[in-house]
Amino acid sequence: MAESEVENRAQEGPQVKAETWFALAITAVVLTSILFATAGLWIFTDDPEKTLPRAQAFTPFGAAMIALVTFFTVAWRGVLNARQLDYQAEQLKYQANQAAQVVRQNDTKEDENLAKLLLDGAKLITETEKLPQLIAGVTALEIVIKDERRRYSVEAVDLLVDVLTETYGSKGLARSRRAVLAALRVAEDKGISSRAQGMFKRDKATIENRGKWDFIPAVPRLFFEGGTISTREYARMAGRIVRLTNVVVSGANVDFRKTTMKECIFDMCTISEISTGDLRAHKFQFCDFTNATIRLGGGTLRDIKLKEGFNLYRDGHPPRDETGNSLADFFWMEEELPNDLDEALFLS
Repeated sequence: MAESEVENRAQEGPQVKAETWFALAITAVVLTSILFATAGLWIFTDDPEKTLPRAQAFTPFGAAMIALVTFFTVAWRGVLNARQLDYQAEQLKYQANQAAQVVRQNDTKEDENLAKLLLDGAKLITETEKLPQLIAGVTALEIVIKDERRRYSVEAVDLLVDVLTETYGSKGLARSRRAVLAALRVAEDKGISSRAQGMFKRDKATIENRGKWDFIPAVPRLFFEGGTISTREYARMAGRIVRLTNVVVSGANVDFRKTTMKECIFDMCTISEISTGDLRAHKFQFCDFTNATIRLGGGTLRDIKLKEGFNLYRDGHPPRDETGNSLADFFWMEEELPNDLDEALFLS
């Protein structure tokens, strides 16, 4: 049986009011006084030799009456104290209810303010031709993201990802891009991810404009078309990149098993495992194939001409096929590379 049920049943039993105990205590005091007065007369108004025996005989009755008075008085004080405690408990309960109501009102007000801030931010970020308004919108959404209770944080992140996909690489919006990326870093630090897919597109990289991609936080699925991903950015995003199309990957340790790639250029990358299909589908220049495993699948490397891209292996550790046969003839050994190499071999 629950403790509260026991208490309720106890409270439902016979209850003696404080007024009753008080009346009993007063009655007991009066009766005790009368008894003591009568006993005094009985003890002291007769033969002196009988005083002591009579006093001894009366002592137990006197003690009992005093105990009875004490009992009634203590019971009366106990009921009064219990009543006071009940009153204090009611006061505390009332104060707790008032505090809870204030908290609910504050939460409601905060919800309204955050919702308004979200709507204002959503409107402002559509002003892509007005940089101050766009920055203000991003700032408003960042404030929503910082809410400790995350009431509209995911929605704010989705809006930022949408504006980033629409404006990435646009002329004159580099400042807004930095602001959006900073807000998304805040979201990632707080463990908030977008529900939107990050599908980003730039022009194909050239010698004059490589179009480097920044690290994009808080987006679990990334798709890139065009532009260049350098070493650090690729390493930080590799686990979230779903597809690369016409992208120049520069200086990265590339894993072809986790990402779908189409017509990409790999510049000074490290390749540890690859198939002949991937070697044919992409262009490679100055890539390091030291100790790489190349899955031939019954094919050959003769028509791929990897030496023309000055792809190499180091220290006498050439790439091998899946059965362990050396493929050194299709690559440069690092010590044998020519001195005059064109850095932009495939970007021209």
